[in-house]
Amino acid sequence: MQEPVNTDAIHRALIANATIETPIVAFEGQENFPDALIKSVGLETKSALKATLWRTPLQASVTHPDPQFLSLVHHCAGGPVWSSDEPDIKAVAGSATLHDWHEPQVWHSEDTVTFSHYYLSTSLVNDVADELFETEFDLDDLQRFTNAHDKSMINLLNAAYASIFGEENVGKLALDGWALLFSETLLRRFSKHGEKQNPSQFAKLPPKSIRETVDYIECHLDNDLSLDVLAKIAAMSPYHFSRRFKETVGMAPHAYVMYRRAHKAKNLLINGNLCLAQIAYDCGFASQSHMTTTVKKVLGITPARLRKEAGRFPSKFD
Repeated sequence: MQEPVNTDAIHRALIANATIETPIVAFEGQENFPDALIKSVGLETKSALKATLWRTPLQASVTHPDPQFLSLVHHCAGGPVWSSDEPDIKAVAGSATLHDWHEPQVWHSEDTVTFSHYYLSTSLVNDVADELFETEFDLDDLQRFTNAHDKSMINLLNAAYASIFGEENVGKLALDGWALLFSETLLRRFSKHGEKQNPSQFAKLPPKSIRETVDYIECHLDNDLSLDVLAKIAAMSPYHFSRRFKETVGMAPHAYVMYRRAHKAKNLLINGNLCLAQIAYDCGFASQSHMTTTVKKVLGITPARLRKEAGRFPSKFD
């Protein structure tokens, strides 16, 4: 049998060193699997969630625990997959697995497997646990699982896959939001404290907090905003800020930022003659196509159509 390949070492190297979306790294046996990594997201940022998408024919791979991250896997296609320590439990497509955070595991598959891999900050999980349970929490209060089909978790993984790997650009704010959702779902569905807790009710943000937060967002739409920074402005934890912001505004922080960027772009399109690429840059979009997709999604009309209906001639650089 083929020697196990240390894929977690690859993942950690990506997180530590990646500067492009799909970095190329060398590892033992890579010449046999040159196209294993399909996409990576968030590796070069300080977000609480990192994500990679893989398709690999590996017969065996070894995963090593990382004290900074929980390792959550969504089995998208292919398989089944099983670990040497639990050979009778086989993960099939459409299931979820939480890797052991203490001991290495050797995973096997007889066929090409496609899976998305989410690295979730353990410090964030601990912070969310403290706020949910108001009791001392240890990672060992979590239940490790293989081939889980919990409806809440699978629905979340499907939504995350579409958003994180399906969109052109995913910023820190969006990744931080997904990290909170993953943390809460893991804690509510797979911890020994989860059954004791009912879904929390969150009050609206105080007027001063929402005003200062919204003002900051408006002045920094061209930046890659983070949930941590916005939460500090409101003087609360990222978890409570995110929940209370949505209760107050009616949408999550990331959705609100994209909404405001789309409206800023609309104003510049109607009232100015900047080229589309410059407007995209000024509004904080990753590219002109990212702006086009977002404006169409939020406003139901493309930037070019907006400009045409306003009677503005396109810039010679469009």
